[in-house]
Amino acid sequence: MTENMEAVAGQVTAEHQPRKRGRKSLLTPVERAIARKEYQRQYYQKNRDKAKQYQREYNLLHRKKTRIESGENGIPLGRPAVKSVYTIRDIMSSSPEKSVRMLDMILGGKRSLTM
Repeated sequence: MTENMEAVAGQVTAEHQPRKRGRKSLLTPVERAIARKEYQRQYYQKNRDKAKQYQREYNLLHRKKTRIESGENGIPLGRPAVKSVYTIRDIMSSSPEKSVRMLDMILGGKRSLTM
C-alpha cells in the first residue's frame, strides 16, 4: 500500500505543479505585432465614422498656420522685418551705392544709426 501511495503522490506532484506568477506569453513578438495590427484594423473598420467625425472636429479647432507652397518645409506667410537701425559696420561693408542710400535714410530721419 505504501508503494501505491508513493506512486500516486509522484503522479500528483508531476501533474499539479505550482502556478507561476503572471501569464506566460503564448505569442512570439512578431506574432504579437501581427495580432495587434489586425486588431487595430478591425477596430478602425468598426469605428470609422466616429474617427472621421472626431478628426473633422479636431481640425476645426486646431488650425495650422498657412504656408507658402515651397516644398515640404514651406516658409510661414508674413513680411520680413524691416531693419530700422543701421550700424557703422553695415555702412562700411555695403556697396557704395547702397551706403549712399543708407546715409540718405539716416539723414532724412527714416532710420537711425548706432555705434
